[in-house]
Amino acid sequence: MKKIIAMLLLAGAVIFAAVSCKSAPPPSPEPKPQPVVEKEPEPIAEPEPEPEPEPVVEEPAVSTEVNMTAYIVKNEDTLSQIAEKFYGSRVRGYYFPIIMACSPGVVKHPDRIYPGMKINIPNFDEFMQNSEYVGKGSAEFDKVINVYRSEGKPDVATFLRNLQEKMKDGNLAKIPR
Repeated sequence: MKKIIAMLLLAGAVIFAAVSCKSAPPPSPEPKPQPVVEKEPEPIAEPEPEPEPEPVVEEPAVSTEVNMTAYIVKNEDTLSQIAEKFYGSRVRGYYFPIIMACSPGVVKHPDRIYPGMKINIPNFDEFMQNSEYVGKGSAEFDKVINVYRSEGKPDVATFLRNLQEKMKDGNLAKIPR
């Protein structure tokens, strides 16, 4: 057993000596300097003058907001009477669906409003000049027209459809004051 241990120690010493005596790798050769070739500088082209920008004509900003008036429904009010009062004419009074469009979830049926309900009344002219609001109003007209058709009132539905078309045309001259 002593011989085995001695042999292992001797073998370990030989391996250690062999590894530690290994010579370092030769240094890598230094790169040879490249000859410098001088080129003549390329002529720099003068930049062409940029054309004068055309003046920007700013169009007036279109407001996306429509002024609203809050209104609390009183006893015996109807939507068309409220619209007529705020919009100034009997014909404009029939544009009450735009009030419904600006009071989402408040008025479920055009003929059923109750005292204490809070509705928003949009400025008529601003509403009609704003395509986003006209789209909302048109969708509300469709709902109201369907209500009157389902209740067997086709004449009212047709009348409202004609008003809706005038509203979508965007020509306020067609809507009497």
